[in-house]
Order: sequence, then structure tokens, then C-alpha cells
Amino acid sequence: MYDTAIIGSGPAGLSAALNLKLHEKNVIWFGAKDLSVKVEKSEKIANYPGIPMVSGADLNRKF
Repeated sequence: MYDTAIIGSGPAGLSAALNLKLHEKNVIWFGAKDLSVKVEKSEKIANYPGIPMVSGADLNRKF
């Protein structure tokens, strides 16, 4: 039995999964194993909380 199902492997889905696990919830997560392809291809990401300007490839590595 799961407390939550998350669909998506982008930043929002990953953040949700991490936060729910920190609160000891059982999570099932559906998404691409390579995380977000859109994030990976982004040249610059300036608005991800807690991380200053970063390329998409670097952000995926940080995840």
C-alpha cells in the first residue's frame, strides 16, 4: 500500500518524492529513469530553489 503516487520525473516530481520520503511515507514514483529530458537539455536554469544559476545537465547530476 502506498501513501502517494507521483507521476513525472522532473524537478517537481523528484522534490515531491524526496520530501515525502523524509516524512516516512510510502511512495510509488512513475517517470523516466533518466530524469527529466527537458531539464537535461536546458542551457540555464535560474529559478530552482536553493540552487543558483545552473545548466540542466548539472541540475540532473545534482538530483
